[in-house]
Amino acid sequence: MKKSVIITGPNFQDEEFIYPFYRLQEAGFIVDVATKDKENVKGKYGVPVKATIDAKDLKESDYDLVVLPGGHEAPDRVRQIKEVLDFVKAMHDKGKIISSICHGPWIMISAGIVRGKKISGYIAIKDD
Repeated sequence: MKKSVIITGPNFQDEEFIYPFYRLQEAGFIVDVATKDKENVKGKYGVPVKATIDAKDLKESDYDLVVLPGGHEAPDRVRQIKEVLDFVKAMHDKGKIISSICHGPWIMISAGIVRGKKISGYIAIKDD
């Protein structure tokens, strides 16, 4: 069975977490949720999320796919976690799927994997 992880933090954009979470399950993926210190978090509009793994414990070899949802606050916090940046870089180096939404690409930018590439994201991240 394929395994995926959604990495997020407090005040994520609710629908950018919920839709991938359930859609990946429908597609047959096991879905982990990684947060700093395995803290349970809530979205901008109050959707609760139960973490299943500490973001510092992520290993590329455990996952086929990673999702980086947006919201303004969550990705900005997540991109400050060195282990997450190392994980995202390792996923990239192995050619695995990295999906990001809205402000989620901030994490990929901080991981140093998008230089010279065209990506989609919220317009304000273009300066990064």
